[in-house]
Amino acid sequence: MTAGWTARQRDRVLAVCTAVFAALYVNAARGIEDSLLSDAVGAGGVPQGVGIAMGLAAVALFVKSFLGKDKPAAAASAHGGGELPAVALRTVGLVLALIGYGLLLPLLGYPLSISLLVLAVGLLAGAALRLPMILTAAVAGPALWALFVRALQVRMPVGALWERLLG
Repeated sequence: MTAGWTARQRDRVLAVCTAVFAALYVNAARGIEDSLLSDAVGAGGVPQGVGIAMGLAAVALFVKSFLGKDKPAAAASAHGGGELPAVALRTVGLVLALIGYGLLLPLLGYPLSISLLVLAVGLLAGAALRLPMILTAAVAGPALWALFVRALQVRMPVGALWERLLG
C-alpha cells in the first residue's frame, strides 16, 4: 500500500499518527488518580511527560519531512523483496540493548546507562557514529536525569560504581 510513497510522505503520516497517539496518551495519563502514596509528581506525571515528549518528536518528524530532498521509497531488495531479516536483526539488537540497559543500570547508574542506550538505539536505527550522534548520547543521559531528579523530583539510581568512586 505504501510502496509508491516517498520517505517524506511516510514520515508525515507517521508524525500525524504519533501526534494523535501522544495526545490520547497524555489525556489518559491526566486521568490517572493519585493515591496516598503518590509523590509530588503524582501518578500521572511521568506518563504525561512521556506523552509530551512523543508529541514533540512527532512535531520534529513532521517538520523534518519538509526539509531536504524528496527520495522515492526504498525498492525491494534483489534477494526476494523482503527486509524481514534486517528488521529482525535490529529488533534482536534492540532487545539486547534493553537487557544490557537493565543489567548495567544498578552498576553504572541512570545517566550513563541512558546515554549508552541512546547510543545503541541510534546505531541500530542506522545513525553514523559521528559527532552529532555522540553528542546526543552524551547529553541525553544527564539531561533526562536532571529532568527526573531535579524537575520531577523522582529518584533515579546513581550507580554502585559512582557511589564507590565518589563516596
